[in-house]
Amino acid sequence: MDQHGEIEEEAIAEFTLTDEDMLIILKSLDLYGYAMVMSENMVELIRVKAIAMKILSHLPKPELNS
Repeated sequence: MDQHGEIEEEAIAEFTLTDEDMLIILKSLDLYGYAMVMSENMVELIRVKAIAMKILSHLPKPELNS
């Protein structure tokens, strides 16, 4: 593998987020989204919602307890 490919793999490994990290980001996006609602900035709110949905799609789904 060339040096460029190795650098990219190292950068990806350094940027890996845990599920807990992603939950904190989601909470932050939730607060920011609320601010966008209050300021009536619907364009930004739609962008924030799309990002939050991408993060949610990557989080594990806990199984239902019966």
